Amino acid sequence: MNQSPFYSVTRWQVIGASGLGTLVLLLLLMMVNHYAPFGTNSFAQTDANIQYLDFFSYLKHILQGDTSWTFSFDRGIGGNVWVILTYYLFSPWNFLVVLFSQENLHTFYDALVVIKLSLSALTMAFYLNQRFKNRLPACLLMALGMSFGMMQYNMEQARSVMWLDGVYLLPLILWGVYQVRQQKSMLYFIIPSSIAVIFNWYTGLIDLLFAGFWAVWEAALLRVVAQSSWQTIIRFLCMIVLGIALSMGISAIVFLPALMEMSNGRVSSLDWSLFHLRWQGSKSAVLKGLTWGTFSSNGHVSLFAGSFVLIGVVGHFFQRGISKKLLGLILLMLFFVLAIYFWNPLFLLFSLLKSATSYWYRYSYVTIFFLIWLAGAFFSSSQYRVSKLFLLLPCAWLMMQLTHPYNTWPNVIASSALFFLLVVVLALSTKAGIWKRYAPCFILLLVMIDLGGNANYIMRHQDAYRFVNLYQDYVRNETEQISSILSSDSDFYRISQTRTFSSYDKDVKEHIRANYNEGLAYHYPTVATYTSSPVNTHLKFLDRVGYRQSGDNINVVNTSLLGIDSLLGVRYVLSDSFIPGLKNDTTKISANEKDVYRNPFAFPIAFRVSEAVSMHHMYEDNPFDFTDALYADLFQKDIQIYTPLAYQEKESDGTKRAVFTVSSDGQGVVYANFPFHNKNRDALLTVSDTYTQRYACWLSPSAISVPLINGTGQVQWESKKDAADVLQHAQFYQIDESVLKAASDEAWQKAAKVYKNSDTDLRIVADADDHEKLFTSIPVHKGWKVLRNGEVIRPEAFEDCLMVIPLNPGHNEITLNFELPGWKLGALCTIISVILCLVIEHRQRII
Repeated sequence: MNQSPFYSVTRWQVIGASGLGTLVLLLLLMMVNHYAPFGTNSFAQTDANIQYLDFFSYLKHILQGDTSWTFSFDRGIGGNVWVILTYYLFSPWNFLVVLFSQENLHTFYDALVVIKLSLSALTMAFYLNQRFKNRLPACLLMALGMSFGMMQYNMEQARSVMWLDGVYLLPLILWGVYQVRQQKSMLYFIIPSSIAVIFNWYTGLIDLLFAGFWAVWEAALLRVVAQSSWQTIIRFLCMIVLGIALSMGISAIVFLPALMEMSNGRVSSLDWSLFHLRWQGSKSAVLKGLTWGTFSSNGHVSLFAGSFVLIGVVGHFFQRGISKKLLGLILLMLFFVLAIYFWNPLFLLFSLLKSATSYWYRYSYVTIFFLIWLAGAFFSSSQYRVSKLFLLLPCAWLMMQLTHPYNTWPNVIASSALFFLLVVVLALSTKAGIWKRYAPCFILLLVMIDLGGNANYIMRHQDAYRFVNLYQDYVRNETEQISSILSSDSDFYRISQTRTFSSYDKDVKEHIRANYNEGLAYHYPTVATYTSSPVNTHLKFLDRVGYRQSGDNINVVNTSLLGIDSLLGVRYVLSDSFIPGLKNDTTKISANEKDVYRNPFAFPIAFRVSEAVSMHHMYEDNPFDFTDALYADLFQKDIQIYTPLAYQEKESDGTKRAVFTVSSDGQGVVYANFPFHNKNRDALLTVSDTYTQRYACWLSPSAISVPLINGTGQVQWESKKDAADVLQHAQFYQIDESVLKAASDEAWQKAAKVYKNSDTDLRIVADADDHEKLFTSIPVHKGWKVLRNGEVIRPEAFEDCLMVIPLNPGHNEITLNFELPGWKLGALCTIISVILCLVIEHRQRII
């Protein structure tokens, strides 16, 4: 009968102390740096500030029973939210959000970081204790566990808290690999592997990928150290492959529906241009990235986990009695875990075959794991020794800083000094007497200073966020404002904004923002969204009607384009400036420098059109003409919502500077558009001397509104880069309010009644004439089951985006119910995989 790996004494007190020590150290650093709840700073920086807090707000709505797990109209024009939940929100620690108010989400976020970093230290200490069979001294075990918990990756990626689940689960997964190697139950590997994919499939897949390579490492150790037979090694590797497959099968109920949805977006195809065999990056940056305060960037990876770990790594090359085969094996594995940053095929593989050109080296924790493993192996040996030659490493840091500065001198000096002190104390610990007794405690203290010093620098310098109080005020005000709208108007419509939360004054002044998920945060149907799992057809459609696609996953919506907003049923616009044609609704609450404007042209969500309507229309790089073409087809007559305006160009050098002037006696809002085809021209527009707009750059719009002052509007273009091809194709258009109003009135005359029981359950009633269809601004999705008078029908896709439903002459009762695509197949895979696991476990017990 197999002996349980827990049978031997496990030093739970030491393992727990590793996690507790990390927790206490983090809380002290948070208090010193005034992180929430101790101040107005937070780990919720960059994308956490832009996206994740809004996602956590949505999760809070779900857990309170207010919205759906599968589909929501609060995500852009409507979309599958399962893919968001499984990437960002499926860790059970996130469910603690119900204990926090929405305005205190920074405190919740910081608590998540503390929990996950403490768990990383705890699981690493557990792994090392089990893997090296209790041979590590207690203080050294605790120090190595804390080194994993407080490593550079964790501190730098605290702003991407969803990736940290894969970090603290990796030691448990690789402990499972070791158990399989020891011919113990496969469940020790399969259970944490399945959990990792369920909690966050992204780092879960990275963990499983590395586990495969780690199994090869363990197999090599079996052959070199234990001299096991090839039959034993092949059986072990086959069991790991089977375990990975079963882990994916068990997690299929969560991951498969997400994967099917992602096929509509960024993973719909492979970008073969990313594949090449070249080496890249700076190899010397590896040494530089082992000091305090270094950050990972393109070609420069930071693998800091403290000097104590480095001493353990270097020690192998000076250790007496180590075989040349084992030393060669260590060098080969070191080469591999570094090559994943510098050789493109491995870089792409660990980036999961997609371009990952932000938050660089999201998998670097696997390399740090191996470094700590080497340190654990070194210090678990009773014969370990330190050498004066170890000090060559800090000398190299100092020389590189002197010749080619790469860091601040205080960081390099502190790293070097602590390395030196640790070498001295380790040398003294081998002597008899008082030093041998107290050296481990002193080592632990130095390690905590080392890790804490680096963490303190990162917390002070990495995208420091100091606006918790502003966010709290914004949430309170926004909640009241949205409530004042929804409580007084219960119809199905959309709300858009020209200004969302932003903590940076420059972005507000220059009309640049990326906070596009407030529909999810405050629970209202909208137009804009920003996630890592977009729907390509939505991006393309909104781009063509004027809301420019920026990058791979976002449309810029920071004004109101009345032509498309009206067609999509945008009834209210929250704006910090007046927009001609919209009516200021003084019955609604003004908040966060925004008034509520009602759109008198807003269309119904569904209305009858001729069956002659085309599903696709020609696009010729002009969003205004394209929108006019949509209107003309929907109403089967010549309609021109946007009227072109003549403009004058003066003070122009033809490349980087120009002033455009337009005049009009009409009352409709005027728009300008300069098609720049996503090429960065780094421009700044001054619009009618009323506002400035960063333009032709990341997150900038394409179509902008131009206020008329005494019938005249002006756009002054200044760019740092040549923009001659852009300036030659300037576009100016004005909304014809009378035409738009006539179209809106006709749509309402043909409006269907839409009853929205929930985001996944709609009922539509329409009485149709001959040869009519039902146009809706509901996005098409293969998850919708559409019944017309009890008969299942397949709707058409207007511009591959919006749903058009065939109608019968007379009365039509239409129901739309959303079912998550792939969940049944995923559930079947999960059930089969669980059964296979039980069968295999039963057979192993018999054997």
